[in-house]
Amino acid sequence: MKSVLIILMTLFVNNLMVNAQVDKRVEIENSINPRINPELIDRFFLEVHKGSPYIMDADRKKSYLEQLSRISIVYSPYVENIHHPLLSSIDRMDKYNKDIDYSLNDFKPEEFNFIKYSFNFYLPYSQMIRVDNKDYLIVIKAYKVK
Repeated sequence: MKSVLIILMTLFVNNLMVNAQVDKRVEIENSINPRINPELIDRFFLEVHKGSPYIMDADRKKSYLEQLSRISIVYSPYVENIHHPLLSSIDRMDKYNKDIDYSLNDFKPEEFNFIKYSFNFYLPYSQMIRVDNKDYLIVIKAYKVK
């Protein structure tokens, strides 16, 4: 009976250690390759289109989610590279809401509002854009005609 208890305790402790390692791996992966939260699409849209006649309908949301599926934000230590334009050089979508905050001081990859920028999502090649003075690249995968 004592040996069964020891085996069960060993299995329990081993299971705890494996779960802790998996949780740590997921945490590291999320910090290196964070994902923009798709649940924020409606908020992103409202921020950009505040005061406009546009509404978020199913087709528009589907389009934004398709664009979002091709965006990756990748941890990459900051180095200057003329082949990676700075995010601040991308045209801004401020036609309707002139009060949009474009500051990158508190850049949070999970909350990055890609709708605020006039990215070209329909290029046949992938793009890499450097977040100004940050250790992140925004990667937009090439558009493939369906």
